[in-house]
Amino acid sequence: GSFIMNYSLLKGRAKSQLARIDAIATQAFPDIPKKTLSNPSAILSLMTGRVSEGEEKQRKINEEVSLSVLDILKELSAALPPRGTVELDVDDLSVVARRVKIQGRTTSFEAVDRIKSALAQSKVFKNVSTENVRKGVRDDVRFNLSVEFAEKESKEEGT
Repeated sequence: GSFIMNYSLLKGRAKSQLARIDAIATQAFPDIPKKTLSNPSAILSLMTGRVSEGEEKQRKINEEVSLSVLDILKELSAALPPRGTVELDVDDLSVVARRVKIQGRTTSFEAVDRIKSALAQSKVFKNVSTENVRKGVRDDVRFNLSVEFAEKESKEEGT
């Protein structure tokens, strides 16, 4: 008789714990149907997936934060042709994720091509493109340039 009482007691505790798990899962995942959250292994799988998503987002944020504006300016300066060969005035520089956008002015259409070409040859940058290249009012050429940082692995191979 004692075995049946212990079994009954344990079964009741297990049922109570499952109910608590269900309640916590429903609170933690209000957007997931209750049917999906009825199985503890499904809940664990869902939680593991969400943790992985969070870790991936964190990795991307850390990667973006580790790329400081000073690093970007240093890499741009190293990749661009020397000031004596191409004159470049930067009116606006913005960085979003791993993309750098520059609005600038130079002396000729050829100079814009040389700037684009120099950045494209760099191992640090990829997907270099220019747009809205036009003659300015003060005998200069205005342009917009967009460039992405290559993944760090490919950058480190070159060093």
